[in-house]
Amino acid sequence: MLKSPTPQLRGEWFYAMLPTMSAQSQIQAYDALTSLIYDTAIDQSLWPKLLEQVSESLHLLEEADVEKFLAQHFDRALHLNSQTNGQQTKNSALQDIINRLPIAVFVVKADASLFMSNELAQQLIDQKQITLNTCNELSSFSKNTTEKLHRIINNCSRDKQGGEYISVSKGESGSLSLWVSSTDTLHCEISDERLVTIYASPKQGNSVASIEMLMQAYSLTRTESRLLQALTGSSHNLAEAANSIGVKHHTARGYMKNIMLKTRTNSQPELLKLILTGPIPHADIKQTLQTSVSEPKPCLTIKLFDGRQLAYAEYGDPKGFSVIYCHALLGSRLECDFNTQALVHNNIRLIAPDRPGFGYSDSLPDRDPLLWYKDIEELTDQLGIDKFSVLTFSGGSLYGLILARAIPERIQQLSLVSNVGLNLTDKELESTRPFNRRMLKLARKRPSIFRLMLRIMSISLKHNITQYIEVNHGSLCESDHHIIESERFSTLKKSYAECIRQGTNEMAYEAISYTQHVDITLSDITVPTMIWQGREDHIAPLPIIQRVIHELPNSEANIIDHEGHYLLFTYWHEIIKQLKTS
Repeated sequence: MLKSPTPQLRGEWFYAMLPTMSAQSQIQAYDALTSLIYDTAIDQSLWPKLLEQVSESLHLLEEADVEKFLAQHFDRALHLNSQTNGQQTKNSALQDIINRLPIAVFVVKADASLFMSNELAQQLIDQKQITLNTCNELSSFSKNTTEKLHRIINNCSRDKQGGEYISVSKGESGSLSLWVSSTDTLHCEISDERLVTIYASPKQGNSVASIEMLMQAYSLTRTESRLLQALTGSSHNLAEAANSIGVKHHTARGYMKNIMLKTRTNSQPELLKLILTGPIPHADIKQTLQTSVSEPKPCLTIKLFDGRQLAYAEYGDPKGFSVIYCHALLGSRLECDFNTQALVHNNIRLIAPDRPGFGYSDSLPDRDPLLWYKDIEELTDQLGIDKFSVLTFSGGSLYGLILARAIPERIQQLSLVSNVGLNLTDKELESTRPFNRRMLKLARKRPSIFRLMLRIMSISLKHNITQYIEVNHGSLCESDHHIIESERFSTLKKSYAECIRQGTNEMAYEAISYTQHVDITLSDITVPTMIWQGREDHIAPLPIIQRVIHELPNSEANIIDHEGHYLLFTYWHEIIKQLKTS
């Protein structure tokens, strides 16, 4: 158990820097604060209390040396936390790897209980193409198929080279091909138990890779490619694959020897794993899988001119009018994946990029927020989009205003939903609720401590998102509480987790940017702007927005009674319809 810092660690010299007036009370406050930092490193649920104490102790940090010394305590506490949570770090790294695979992946234990899954696999569960029983075990809709699946999983958990195909189906909704394979390296790295990996894709007559792709990638002959395609498609063993392409079983074995030689694999399970996850050009595979597994497309990427990867999601009608979505401060490209039918109905193609360092977009340290428009220019140019509208939610409003100022000739309309304001004054900060006020004041006055505070909070956010929601939304209005308690809020939960996939550096940077002066003059923005705001929004109170409404020359405000911050969810149809008719 971690303990509070000793006087030696604390540094007796510190007391000499404290003002003589009320020195004892300041010493006690400092001791209580440093103790709480270490306590929170052990029990992350204490972060709300830590945030409150840090906010109330800002007067202790007026001396630069004191702030620096307190930051050392944060660093040490976080280091000790990482040492005691090394396993979680490994699991997070593995989760990131399997999320990047263009195929649904389940990692299960020998008893078929789910250990980990990637985003495409979670979509199969959400769509009920494969299920989890009350014991968290992977199962099918047939008792016999479930028993067979569990038997194969158990066998693979004991056989380092094991692997076998199985189909699971749900009547007319189609069937899935599952390749079950041993995962010996994962057993050593992240679990005391033997783990098994299951790769899942819709069962089709064709392999996930075309004959031409296999020939090009591995220098196979056409017949070898046909055999391998059949083996990774509708056929579950070599005999079936041989029969499907019209060759004898012993001839197919000869082909398999040549294929393994060319692909440098030593067994059929190793070969199939290579085809499913290896270096074949995956652009077509990814598009096929995402189209057949789920619409919308949850993670697409482009390469920017400076070499960075920009991730984005697409929702709605791929041939519809384009709308760029700017996500919230604590958000990501997944934020609006809750009702795409309204987009389809209104012929809107919603494109939601992750800003740098969020989700899967590469970070850009010390970036200038005013240059965000360049990423959007490259994104829309690569997608062949000339004109588009912009929709923002909450903290995304700053980035919508940046686009409207920088490239007005390309933007038809700007729609600001639950706008959090711009260049907030101290008086405006005071009008926000306690949680936001504490965070923003800390970001403005002590950014280095704010960054460390966010890192501690993020540990809790990853493992106990419910507590964050309860603290962050404790004083919200009735309509916001209704959204939080509904299924629609599950979208924001996923987006919260995605936001800090790479850590909290970029989120901290954006929060600090909001508290500093951003060189944007609202009166210079001429793009037609619709402002949607709830009268009972306690996160972005109406007094903050009134200045924006007054200063934007070509704006119209829709202030909605009895609505709060999350009116994006309750007024989604109206917001989308208004975008279409603009």
